[in-house]
Amino acid sequence: MNTDPEEKFIDVPADRGTLVLHSDYGKIGGFDVKFEFWTYSTYAGVSAIFLKKEIEHLTHEEIIELVKKDCETEKVEISTPGEKYLFATYAVKDHSSKDSFY
Repeated sequence: MNTDPEEKFIDVPADRGTLVLHSDYGKIGGFDVKFEFWTYSTYAGVSAIFLKKEIEHLTHEEIIELVKKDCETEKVEISTPGEKYLFATYAVKDHSSKDSFY
């Protein structure tokens, strides 16, 4: 198995209309992740992207708790676009208002 994070996450899908401002690699709960800092319309946020096959033994609730703890955030949303990746999105802010909904 390839352990180079850039190779592991080479084909992460992009949502139409989303602009990835910066990406980086790290670990959450000991699992490799790709962090994408993005903007879409008036929203900006962060997605921690996991390889599904590495976390398939975890429930969504367990993944959410790992992200909350390691990323020091309170709200996390899970999405699974496609078969390969799981996105844990957090720190979302709506720049059309002064309040954040995450």
